[in-house]
Amino acid sequence: MDLKIPALRGRTPREAVLTAEGREAVVALLYDVVRGKASQPELNELNRRRIQRVRELLGLPKKG
Repeated sequence: MDLKIPALRGRTPREAVLTAEGREAVVALLYDVVRGKASQPELNELNRRRIQRVRELLGLPKKG
């Protein structure tokens, strides 16, 4: 959450969620992470919990 990410124009996720455009970019990145891990069923639940925790910490809405 505090690592600058090129896909967020060099901002951290904490910084990015302060704007509407940044929030959309962070949500898209989280979605990509979830999608990418789907091929590893043993990690799905753990990753789902981690992603949800990141959403909570960044003030993003819960995703079902």
